[in-house]
Amino acid sequence: MPSERTFFNKAIYKRALSRFWIIGAAYTVVLCFLTLMCGQYFNSEFTEMSEYVSYSILSNLTRREILAAAAAAVVMAVAVYGWMFRKTSAAYISALPVTREALLISSLLAGLTLLILPCIIAMLVSLLLYGGAGSPCTPYLLCSAAAAALMNIAFFGLASFCTVFTGNAAVLPALYVIALYGFVGIEVGIRYITEFLLFGVRGGTGWELAILSPLYYFFNNYVGSYSYALPLTAIYAAAGVILAGLAVIFFRRRRMEAAGEVVAVPVLRPIFRWGLAAVGALGMALLILKTVFNVGSYAAGNDGTPARVAILLLAMLFGAAVGWFGADALMRKTLRVFDRHWKGLGVFCALLCALVVVTELDVFGVERYQPDVDEIGYAAVNGWGEYKERRIIQPENIEALLSLQKDIIANKKAYENQKGIYTFPLEIDYYGTDGKLLVRRVYTYAADKYPSYVTGGDPTIGFPAENDAISRNIRQYEELLNSRELMEGRALFPCDRSETAVFSASIQWYESSSPTQQGLTLTTDEFWELYDTCIVPDLRDGNIGGVKIIQDEDFYRTIEPIYITATGVHTNSNGEYVYNYYTVRPLASSARTNAWLRSHGVTVQTLGELNNVLNNVELNGSTDVNGLAG
Repeated sequence: MPSERTFFNKAIYKRALSRFWIIGAAYTVVLCFLTLMCGQYFNSEFTEMSEYVSYSILSNLTRREILAAAAAAVVMAVAVYGWMFRKTSAAYISALPVTREALLISSLLAGLTLLILPCIIAMLVSLLLYGGAGSPCTPYLLCSAAAAALMNIAFFGLASFCTVFTGNAAVLPALYVIALYGFVGIEVGIRYITEFLLFGVRGGTGWELAILSPLYYFFNNYVGSYSYALPLTAIYAAAGVILAGLAVIFFRRRRMEAAGEVVAVPVLRPIFRWGLAAVGALGMALLILKTVFNVGSYAAGNDGTPARVAILLLAMLFGAAVGWFGADALMRKTLRVFDRHWKGLGVFCALLCALVVVTELDVFGVERYQPDVDEIGYAAVNGWGEYKERRIIQPENIEALLSLQKDIIANKKAYENQKGIYTFPLEIDYYGTDGKLLVRRVYTYAADKYPSYVTGGDPTIGFPAENDAISRNIRQYEELLNSRELMEGRALFPCDRSETAVFSASIQWYESSSPTQQGLTLTTDEFWELYDTCIVPDLRDGNIGGVKIIQDEDFYRTIEPIYITATGVHTNSNGEYVYNYYTVRPLASSARTNAWLRSHGVTVQTLGELNNVLNNVELNGSTDVNGLAG
């Protein structure tokens, strides 16, 4: 009768435990030290603050333990799978009367034992030290230990999977790190390249693939609740188990004589070559884009000119060649690698050139894409002199914004050719009816001169660009900002009076006789009197809530250096306090508001009167304002 196929060998398991227990002991010391570092969070003054304890433990201790788990997993993999990296050990182990599955599974379980036991020991130590500090501590300590144990399963499963494909102990950590950060790295590279090549295109605020890169995700996202941390780490652990199972399947067909080779599976060698070429191309692209062209920052200009695209493409081709021949050098263990595989590199470079050119020419219409009005729940604008996000909900105003954006896109060349050391970005975001971001665009206007400093004036873009098309767009945007909807957004208090309590209100203004801002504190009753009897009626007449982003004659004739501010607070549906901040500036035409201000001792004058700018003086880019021209 044939012998029964076994998947576990006790001798191999015990041998691995006896040889590598020192790694588990060192890992235990590290975890205990990390727990001691968090002792400050268990002081008596904090123990009754359940939310503080939760966030402190799960966001600080757990993150550090997960980082330690990631490092311990790859160290343990190099140790327990060491027989895969040495030819003599591989030959010896393969001669044993043990199945391939038993070899790998026994080593894998030994490694997991030495990784999870330290988590249990560290948890017991933390409970002994801090378990009596107060009721909020114990469940969060248990949750932190459970999360660390689950992530050990995830990381060691990934490390085991990577081990099967290489026979070199030095390559395994590099392959492991690439697997940990690969998804978010690919997204970063592709997004930055597309943002550089496509006019105005910007991605969201986060990385969609970050959740597939666990270390990055945990260190850049909220994990301050065990109702969130435990399910997430359990999913990662399940993925680790699946990867470990795949490692067993692939190991059955792995050549044991591949010990010492960079790529242990021959069929993967072309993939390794192409993959390293792609890594080289993306790496060089990121280096150039971040250090030379400043791509990724909010104020990055419209840099995708033909000359700069050519520089980017040459850098990517160079990076691809380095990665291609670097992969050959690693696999062949020699630097004499330029005698073959040129055709493959040529194909890769041709595809790379095609992708860059197709993206730059916007063959698929990404630059020109606009969502339909019916799809848009609301839009948000920020920039070009209005440096506070403003929401647009009315369909007619959304249509005006879409028309403005279409005109900006039509003037793409003008924006790309506009040079200057100062940049003024305009961000346009469209959100769906479900509140999710549909499209984000950022269009940047460049100028050689910064706007003149104006005492009592808000930041502006200064004067329209010399280019007529850009100047027209700026004036279109200013007209949109002065629509009825946005004027109400500035002049109306952000919360219903019955739901909020105003606890602070004041008026600040400037006088010609003093460069120092003057101030007047209002009582709550005085603020609501000013608001009800003056601001709201002036708004009804369209005489308050407007804005000027261009320093032209109207800017100096209509804007007043006066700020009416108030701060209130209300309770939301979750019982949390939410603060409401209110600021409105009266205009020269705000008759009721200005009369109330004068009656309370506030000096009412326009920016032109304050800064000695006469109405009959022609305003241009060289105008001096109080001798403080920018």
